[in-house]
Amino acid sequence: MRSITVYHGSSRPDVVPNHEKILYVTPDTRYNYIQHSEYTYRASFKSQTPYLTDNQSFVEALRSNPERIQVLRDMGYDAVLYSSPNDLSSGASGWGNDMAQYVVLNPDILSDWTLSEKPLPDKPGKTAFFCVGPVFHATTNHFVSFDDTDEIGHHFGSLRAARDRISQTKRVANIRAETISPGQLDNDRLMYEEGKGKDGPAGYVMGILLKKLSNPKPGIYSELLKLPESELQEIAIEYSAKDDVPDYQASLKRARKGEYIAVYSDNDLIAEVPSMRYASALKKNLLSAMTKESYLAIENPLHLPDLGVWSPAMIMRQVPGGNAHMERMYAADSEAGMFEVVRDAIEQAGFDGISYTNEVEDKGSLSYIPLRKEQIITIGPKLSLPDAPSPSVSMDSHATKIKRRV
Repeated sequence: MRSITVYHGSSRPDVVPNHEKILYVTPDTRYNYIQHSEYTYRASFKSQTPYLTDNQSFVEALRSNPERIQVLRDMGYDAVLYSSPNDLSSGASGWGNDMAQYVVLNPDILSDWTLSEKPLPDKPGKTAFFCVGPVFHATTNHFVSFDDTDEIGHHFGSLRAARDRISQTKRVANIRAETISPGQLDNDRLMYEEGKGKDGPAGYVMGILLKKLSNPKPGIYSELLKLPESELQEIAIEYSAKDDVPDYQASLKRARKGEYIAVYSDNDLIAEVPSMRYASALKKNLLSAMTKESYLAIENPLHLPDLGVWSPAMIMRQVPGGNAHMERMYAADSEAGMFEVVRDAIEQAGFDGISYTNEVEDKGSLSYIPLRKEQIITIGPKLSLPDAPSPSVSMDSHATKIKRRV
């Protein structure tokens, strides 16, 4: 995604994006709150893993749903976008008065944060144009964005073609939930850390040993009670000089967190959620999103036959002027390097992607291959998760309801 200029209105002159709180921003200055705020901030917004939604209530409810915010972060998203996939500067409905709204989950995607002088600019022109879509990509793994590939690119086509491809793999996504609980050692460490452990010399030494020993043997406190105070003092002096065990802070964190449910895709941790009900809903959402609905920024594709095997040489033979790049392609030190030469040749010929007519999955339908990952934006899974009550929402750091100018 290319950088987009966004705005944030506030009654405060000292707003600084941070990792503790989400931040509402918009590329559209027509919001009354943006227009009439005492202070308006401007920044450059560049999301690497946006969660795109057409549900404005979902966006507006985030402020009172910390569990949902954490799930989105755990899943790998850095922002939530209520916008049209064809035009990220407009609201998802496409109506003229529907304005785009973004929620920043990771402030690192903002740069050049500064107070903006007024008057503010009018409605922006199109900030990104993903003109091909919806198209679909088949997968049996969870991921939130398309990475660079060692091949020519990711293939996208009709929904039927994507489903046909999944059925041919004969592999089912493995989404599972597992209950995670802190151990007794974790709980004992937290008890002493909070000053709720045993009193007296033996209790004091026990608190030290819990920090310094990776696995204190069972019954150690009973043994400490049998020791004279002088010997306890020697033990306290000896172990106080040692470093805490490496996982001590992680152990305290586990105890404070208590029991939770971890959701995995294969062996990859996707999210940590508060209940099995939450986990079941998330599992259902993830399974429904294994066919990735996407939009592509491809305006002038090179149309090719369905090559079946998309090798560098087979593609290069189809590129206008491709013969001039053959020597450079074969000189590449890897197949990934050869594909990069092919992509470069296609772009030099004036094309920004590939299209082809399927001969196998959903025969006769059109498929596309974008050349760069920045040409892809994907709709996130519908997160129909347990909610807290929906709040009013604002472009300020405080919860003042947005008023639209229509």
